Amino acid sequence: MLARTSLVNKEQKNFYYALVEYVGCIACRQAGTFSNWVTIHHINSKKSNNGHWYVLPLCSGHHKHGEGHESLKWFAVHPFKENFERRYGTQHELYIQSLTILDHFEVQLPYGLKQWLNRVTHRD
Repeated sequence: MLARTSLVNKEQKNFYYALVEYVGCIACRQAGTFSNWVTIHHINSKKSNNGHWYVLPLCSGHHKHGEGHESLKWFAVHPFKENFERRYGTQHELYIQSLTILDHFEVQLPYGLKQWLNRVTHRD
């Protein structure tokens, strides 16, 4: 039996499209190149509360071991998270950088993302 994951809504899809277009692979960007041939990596589980907002755009080589260029072999977030974060920064730092890049290009963040960010940053 397959595990059920929550579906991505239209706002989230539009957020992903903006990440692809304006940010590209955030790890490649850290290395000084731009690649918008990316997939969406969920930092936490897709099933977690609003897990579809907490994501990174990553090329296949930075996302999953064995799918990218040989030079990225040991720096894919799956399964080499420690190597990946040592080289590029924590996933949370890369997430903040991704949002900053969207802001630089004056991309309006979706209402649902703003709500989620407000909840997670203003806890009592």
